Amino acid sequence: MLTTSRISSDFDVELQLGALAGVIALEIVEVVVEGIVRKEIRARIDGEPLPAMTVRRDNIVQIAMPDPDDDKISVSVLNSIPASISVHNENPTDEFLYRRNLLVTSLWDDLSVTRNGFAIAGMAGTAERFEPERVTISRVSYVDDVLDTIAYRRSDGEEQTLTLAEIRERTAVGELRAPFRLAAAPAEATLRIPEGKLACVCLDPTRIRRENTIITDIGFSSGVRLRTPDAIALQDAAAIVVVGFQLIHPRDYNAYFRAKADFFLDNNFERLPEFQA
Repeated sequence: MLTTSRISSDFDVELQLGALAGVIALEIVEVVVEGIVRKEIRARIDGEPLPAMTVRRDNIVQIAMPDPDDDKISVSVLNSIPASISVHNENPTDEFLYRRNLLVTSLWDDLSVTRNGFAIAGMAGTAERFEPERVTISRVSYVDDVLDTIAYRRSDGEEQTLTLAEIRERTAVGELRAPFRLAAAPAEATLRIPEGKLACVCLDPTRIRRENTIITDIGFSSGVRLRTPDAIALQDAAAIVVVGFQLIHPRDYNAYFRAKADFFLDNNFERLPEFQA
């Protein structure tokens, strides 16, 4: 299993790359890959984190991490000083949508270096991180045209139903933040699920329903159907992503989905086959 510990590090490097790039700070964080804690280098420009590379795999959104052999800065020495150890990883009782990872952590605050090597000392503590399971959306439920619940199905068939409020609560504390774009996964990369309690599900639109010129409903290849405002709200919350189209938020108009700008009309969102109520 894999999750992100997000334990901060004081191993920062700052490089001045000119006025256009600003100040780039490299920081070391920790991720847990299948129960093993490893270091990862991340960058910030003028204090703002660079967006992670998000890709589609197993019909959910995942983050692509560069292969460790390609790192420009070696973290092998830092990996020899473990700050966290994963000691427990399982689904909480009656919970099928995420796993709880318990870590024993160390805060190193004393370093001694001699000609024979170095020694460190500090205090131990505990932390927990959550990794979403790989899931699909099996069905949605509306009450009087208001989205009420969404049922999620795990790869082994277990299902769990969440209210819209529960979905928003889970995505609000997750690692993934909208807006983001899906990219092709690099050949040499490790994929991990963004930390949180709910995976972001990829949905392929196959048909639409419209009233006059307004697209009111979207049907997906999985058989699930969502009203357009609900699909927009769920994508804004990083709970779903409508694959193949861009979500546009005009300044003075309602948000809408559209194809990537090109010279073709056949791939427009409005050209999807229509269905009746």
